[in-house]
Amino acid sequence: MKKIKVLIVDDHLLVRTGIISLLKEAKEFTIVDEADNGKDAVEKSLWLRPDVTLMDISMPGMSGFEAIRKIRQYDPHLNILVLTMFDTEEYLVHALKCGATGIINKNAGKDKLIEAIKITAQGKRYAGGFSDFYVEELMKKYGSNKEVDFDAIVLTKREKQILKLIAAGNETNEIAEIIGIAFRTVQYHKFHLMQKLKLGSSTTLTHFAVEYEYHLLKK
Repeated sequence: MKKIKVLIVDDHLLVRTGIISLLKEAKEFTIVDEADNGKDAVEKSLWLRPDVTLMDISMPGMSGFEAIRKIRQYDPHLNILVLTMFDTEEYLVHALKCGATGIINKNAGKDKLIEAIKITAQGKRYAGGFSDFYVEELMKKYGSNKEVDFDAIVLTKREKQILKLIAAGNETNEIAEIIGIAFRTVQYHKFHLMQKLKLGSSTTLTHFAVEYEYHLLKK
């Protein structure tokens, strides 16, 4: 039986090592290579043409979302399975909009991960057990808000940086560590963004960040 070729993309060595070990045990997969950043993920996906690129989202430099869109620009037929800690409706929709074939939570068990890779390798959508009908309804629900003129919104360089990190799935403490500022400073920026954008909660801020990032990636 032909083995499924997989490229592993995650900026954490322990995560990559764990996934590689797990897939080797299954004996149905061949690990063609691994990458720890979005730039390498794009280059290796296009060069090696794996059956599935298992893509982390939160990475330094080029995020997984950006990497997916770049891969899609050059080859719309490659299969990409997003691996993330965030499997909210917003992230599911955003991943699919960017061109991912599917999405799976990092906390999923071994059997679920293997199932997801097998389904994705066939070019079929994997959405954590959600039906295609439900996913299509979500796509309508979280469609880009055409009433928002994103280009007219004036943001500082720091605000754009924080929105990008929120969209990539980073928590407040992670944003503080990545940027190199205090936890409370990030909290202040998020609070100021909610006031500036007239958003009522951190959830709506996350949704805005995802939509804003999607808008930028389309340009």
